[in-house]
Amino acid sequence: MANLPAPVFFSLRFFTDNCPFTSNPDQIDIDGDGIGDVCDPDDDNDGVVDGTDNCPLTANPNQLDADNDGIGNVCDPDDDNDGVVDGADNCPFTPNPDQLDADNDGVGDACDSDADNDGVVDGADNCPLTANPDQADADGDGIGDACDPDDLFPWEIFIRHPPGARAGVSRALRPARPSPAQAAPFQISAAPSQIAPRPG
Repeated sequence: MANLPAPVFFSLRFFTDNCPFTSNPDQIDIDGDGIGDVCDPDDDNDGVVDGTDNCPLTANPNQLDADNDGIGNVCDPDDDNDGVVDGADNCPFTPNPDQLDADNDGVGDACDSDADNDGVVDGADNCPLTANPDQADADGDGIGDACDPDDLFPWEIFIRHPPGARAGVSRALRPARPSPAQAAPFQISAAPSQIAPRPG
């Protein structure tokens, strides 16, 4: 029997192009729908076509965009556009470049409903940045005692010693910021019960 040549075997593999009419050798298909990104009208498969999608490669059917910069929240690294990236921003959806946080609770004052963490919400708190759960307000001016500079020394008091005391001894106590009602100082004479406005 004549010697026959060794058989040759062929392996056939079929390749399906996910963009048969558009060149895309990388065959990237972010949403895994079988249509390559370069020819897929909706790359993230969220129901919003890429041309109008504010996050074309990240699904976000609601298209929320807190800072209205044209980049959707789910793919915007700085959602409030305040210059602080979301991962480090203590108010990621409220602009607060200063990142102030009076009560150090990790929530910035700009978006903290209780900035001093005293249990009283800011809108009703008479010292929103100073903890004062009792809301005491001695002079009834709407500013709590804990943050009202007028409450420490509400009057300018001049004390003059009675006759026989050391001559020339007097003291004056002044408030940090007197209110209009406190404009006339008082003098305490030899008799403590007698109080009269200080002569001009």
